[in-house]
Amino acid sequence: MVRLIGALLRFAIEPAFIELKAALLAYLLASATWSAAAVAFAGFLFIVSVPNAVAIFEGTKSLWSIYWIVHNSEKNSIRTADVIPNEVLATEYGYLHRAFRFGPFAKNAGNMTILYDSTGRLMDYQCGFNMFGNSYLFIASDLSMKTMPVLQKYLMLHEIAHGSMLGGVIWVGAKWVILSGVVACVFGLAVARLSWFGGASIALTLLVAFVFSRKVVVESAAETFADGYALTHIARESPELAMALIRKLLERIVDSNSFTSQYDRLINKSRVANLAGYLNRLERGISVEKFAGHRPTNWPHYASACLLFLWIYLNADIHRPATGLLATVFALLVILTIFARNQAVRKMLTLDMAIQKMLGESHHAI
Repeated sequence: MVRLIGALLRFAIEPAFIELKAALLAYLLASATWSAAAVAFAGFLFIVSVPNAVAIFEGTKSLWSIYWIVHNSEKNSIRTADVIPNEVLATEYGYLHRAFRFGPFAKNAGNMTILYDSTGRLMDYQCGFNMFGNSYLFIASDLSMKTMPVLQKYLMLHEIAHGSMLGGVIWVGAKWVILSGVVACVFGLAVARLSWFGGASIALTLLVAFVFSRKVVVESAAETFADGYALTHIARESPELAMALIRKLLERIVDSNSFTSQYDRLINKSRVANLAGYLNRLERGISVEKFAGHRPTNWPHYASACLLFLWIYLNADIHRPATGLLATVFALLVILTIFARNQAVRKMLTLDMAIQKMLGESHHAI
């Protein structure tokens, strides 16, 4: 029971869809009826289903890239450098979603295979993330994680971070930032009387959704998280190596600013501030366990959620006959989301099987 309550509290304060969570909770508390409870329940099912569907869709897109690389490489040139077991992905690398496998697709969940191009032509680091099947990571050499030099290990860990549930790019995407703000505002207009306070709440919510859904903001959050994620793992083994690496990264970023675009310079500005913070803390001897990763600044989301909560709670019109319609709309959205999710899962598993087949043929030939 204690664990269940703790899980519910963590879900409630998680920044994803925080505005809609606040709106649903305010309406439930203000109405205190079974019909309002049905609306809130259907709304929370919607909140749970959307991030799952979006993550699977994004993972499917990333597997397309891996499939394209393997399919268009020279015959027998793609080989395996290392394998990260599924259990390690969940416990050590933050792929926490792998611990929530259920349903008919669970049997396909697997490991992360680290691949390289033996011809030496492919020097990129690229991660293909898969919710229910195998994940893949391309690196630039045949070295295992234990034998990699520190810069190569950083690049590998940086890519792994982008699929981590702790803050990877899939989990800080713009899609549900916009969706949360818009749906919360529409829901508020449907259940509460509009006042100047309500107008201000809606304006702030839409402004926050707009700002935090900008590509440069999302990418800055993802890149700074991935930097911190990789450095944390390296600093656990050797703080001195981590500090030397940060100094080298800062030099490279500063040197590259003269020929990069304005967009990249904005992202680099965030990365420099984040890296400098890590370096300062390491130089002061602070344990990496106390800053195990960068988190985006989410206080504007919580501010808009608080305003929405107060507006709806104080102005909810419990006499409006809209609860049945609202519950039905949320239920239909959940059904549509599940349908889209299942379509993406099928494509994901098809790509995974195709990649496995090509890799199996290549390894058999070797």
